[in-house]
Amino acid sequence: MASKPLSENLRQNPLGDKDPLRIALRRSDSFQAEIQSADPITARQLLAAWKEIIIENCVKAVRETNHLDALATLDSQAGVLLRFILLDQDGNGGGVL
Repeated sequence: MASKPLSENLRQNPLGDKDPLRIALRRSDSFQAEIQSADPITARQLLAAWKEIIIENCVKAVRETNHLDALATLDSQAGVLLRFILLDQDGNGGGVL
């Protein structure tokens, strides 16, 4: 049985406060604010904690989905992240710590 396109599922199933994207965006805002106002040691600890959450969510997403659109999105976002890393290594990007 073919599944519905991911975009159709997202439009038809509003998740409200349980929406993983909404949760991730709130978490991102919170971590960024805390990291920017923290001392360097605490900032590195917060960054490590945030990275662990991101890794866990990515692993869960890859394991649980068969949606080609979702996998393509995750793959392209990983490419964007790797591009930022390469630019930062070349001195063209910017980092928090």
